[in-house]
Amino acid sequence: MTTNDMEQSLRTRIQILADTLPVDPATAWNHVAARAADVGEADPLSGRPGRLLRRDPGRRRRRLAVIAAGLTAAAMASTIGVVVLGATTASGAPALPIPLLFGHGTHQQAVATLTSAAEAQRHLGTGSGRVRYAKTQNYALQTNVSRHKATTTVETTVRQVWVSPGGASVEKGWTQDTTRSGATIGAPGATSTDTHWQDINANFPTTSTSAMAMLVGNNDSADDRDWTIAQGVMSHLSVGTASAGQIANLYQILAGLPGVFDAGTLTDSAGRTGHAVGIQTGIFDAGPTCLTVSGPSSQVASALAQQHALGQGTTYLVLDPTTGQPLEIEQVDTPNAPCGPRLPPQPTIEEYNVILRTGHVDTPGTPAT
Repeated sequence: MTTNDMEQSLRTRIQILADTLPVDPATAWNHVAARAADVGEADPLSGRPGRLLRRDPGRRRRRLAVIAAGLTAAAMASTIGVVVLGATTASGAPALPIPLLFGHGTHQQAVATLTSAAEAQRHLGTGSGRVRYAKTQNYALQTNVSRHKATTTVETTVRQVWVSPGGASVEKGWTQDTTRSGATIGAPGATSTDTHWQDINANFPTTSTSAMAMLVGNNDSADDRDWTIAQGVMSHLSVGTASAGQIANLYQILAGLPGVFDAGTLTDSAGRTGHAVGIQTGIFDAGPTCLTVSGPSSQVASALAQQHALGQGTTYLVLDPTTGQPLEIEQVDTPNAPCGPRLPPQPTIEEYNVILRTGHVDTPGTPAT
């Protein structure tokens, strides 16, 4: 049995205990790891601590706040993210994230921002290399709600991807799990290489009609259609591999949604000046207990408003006001987090993706400069 097999076996056994006994899997594994090996102090990503980022939505489930899509509040896991900027391996940072200082302007301002950014992308050069490159950083808080308690661990991930013209892709990533207080859970994960990674932008259309059809899919209910479209737009932008034409088209689709609003000029988590727009992308139970509700968003909102505090999920897009390049996607739950994760009563970042670098290179495996 390899070291990875042993670790997975131990983690599974600990989780089984947590489902039947008052055991915290994160704490239990931390004790096992501390006794089993000398973890050492490999210097992970240095940078500004406490900046939360989200994991790539293309590899994880859709956002927790979408109870309207038929999910139930009592059984969902959550993701919250933090970014720690650096170059090689990933490290966790303690504490929960603080949302960026978003504003709440008009719909007209948001449309003007997105239209201008789309036009800038259409006139943007494609670069000299044949292979599309993107580097992102994510930090996610995961909550496991068992019968007795909710337990949380956090994970910081740095991801680089290369997509060739024919669609072949390669992903390289580094990951570090930690407790919510910042204590490491095991050693930093070794560099992984995935040659089967699928780029959701590889065959995504650049025409509005075709793109809209793919974003809506089978969820053509008028009640939730705009949320589905908005979530899809943000997912495609978050990966960092969308072409300029795809980005321009996604911006125009987002501008056509009635709920989009201007969120002001701010500094993103990588220290870059950007302009943000926001849109509501979900509702959830933010009360003291979890109420199981499903159905169209209007029915869910009515039921939650009558019996519990109604929470709202808003997704923000931060873009470069000059080039129109997407810089960051941040999802915020207000006024509090969903009930299941048992998080402090305050606005909470659910997911946070920073697109650190994009460009074109000649061969896969070579970072863009």
